Amino acid sequence: MQNPSIVRAPLVAGLVVLTVQAAGAQPITPLEFKCMAKTATAGSKFVASKLKCVAKCWYEYWHSGSMASYADCLPPYGGVTAQCIDDTVFGLKGAENKFSIAIVKACTPPPTSQCPECYSGGDCTAEAASRVANDESQVDSFVPAIYCERASAMPQEQWCQRGVAVAISKQVAAEQKCYAKCEQNAFKGLILSSACLPPASDGTTQACLAAAELKSRTYIDGKCNDAEVPHSVPECDDAGTYPDGTGWANLVSVWVSGTIPESYCGSPSGAFVD
Repeated sequence: MQNPSIVRAPLVAGLVVLTVQAAGAQPITPLEFKCMAKTATAGSKFVASKLKCVAKCWYEYWHSGSMASYADCLPPYGGVTAQCIDDTVFGLKGAENKFSIAIVKACTPPPTSQCPECYSGGDCTAEAASRVANDESQVDSFVPAIYCERASAMPQEQWCQRGVAVAISKQVAAEQKCYAKCEQNAFKGLILSSACLPPASDGTTQACLAAAELKSRTYIDGKCNDAEVPHSVPECDDAGTYPDGTGWANLVSVWVSGTIPESYCGSPSGAFVD
């Protein structure tokens, strides 16, 4: 099995607007920073929501007894799963819809909210559309690899694969919080702005990220461990190629670190350089 491909994308107490230090960079206002932080949080919630839609599909597929088709559970999805991801009826309840609405709500309209210039030229409605599409592609790159053993999956392999999805969504949220705290401290001027740029050099952030990775690795290795639960590790195309806890945690860390410059594009770790 091939490792999941990763799509790499190129809070508000801060009353201090940092001095422009990079050519052409604009200082970020507290409202713009609030927009960025809430956008990042909405992104991690989207990952969890979409993976829940997919996990439910696999659960029902494996427990329905019909074993007819698993196509609805894989990109581009179908049936109830597609509707769970994108509510085409009301445009409100799907994972995509909630993500887009959260960005627009957090970033518009002025003067109570403000969209950063680095977000689609200050158009956060356009930014919401592109952000949903980008984050969607990242989640979709993981799904076939997580659920790589399908019709032949035994109960313990099903449990493992669904467990990996849970761990991934929790790790994404945890690492986003680590970076958010770092970005907030940098915006306040408490630490150097470059300390939050992945790979973060801020010691507190490093420890936070390491703890998130360890928790994810431990959880996955507890669910997917042939030594403790025989035949729990999916074989997929080739036996032994399913990533272990460390493999999955590393992939997620690369994924999350790639989203930071995008989310905080005009903040200290984005456009500004110490």
